[in-house]
Amino acid sequence: RCGGNAAGRLPLLFTCLAATALTAATVRRNEDYRSAVSIWEDTAAKRPGSYRAHSSLAVAYVRQKQTARSLPHFREAIRLNPRNPQTRNNYAVALLKVGYIEEAMQQLQEAMRLDPQQTQSLKILERIYRVSERSRTRARSSAPSEDPAPPGKRDCPPAR
Repeated sequence: RCGGNAAGRLPLLFTCLAATALTAATVRRNEDYRSAVSIWEDTAAKRPGSYRAHSSLAVAYVRQKQTARSLPHFREAIRLNPRNPQTRNNYAVALLKVGYIEEAMQQLQEAMRLDPQQTQSLKILERIYRVSERSRTRARSSAPSEDPAPPGKRDCPPAR
């Protein structure tokens, strides 16, 4: 009688052990996926040849205000898939945030070359040009007027 009863409980025991193991694995995986950065870091580590993993990780870094950390992942995404204009647009925005204006403009121009129908790159370039034009205008208007007299000598009477 005892042997038959134990044999009947064995499948139940294995089911409980399997459920416990799967629950533990799920809890561990949820710890990995507590943020977009951790999801995409895990994915990029497991699939280093995925342009999407690197691009998504880079975007997640930018959203977390870790723009400098995004740059190598944007570069890797572009290396893996150089014909994706959206990745180049996102990279350009990140470059602008850290002050690399010339490189950002190159990325935007390349994105426009790859997809002339999309307008996002053009809009960003227009903003860059407007801001740079305003800066040049301010610089010209705040430049000191030319005065032949050296500083401190303007109020002196002419020499005889």
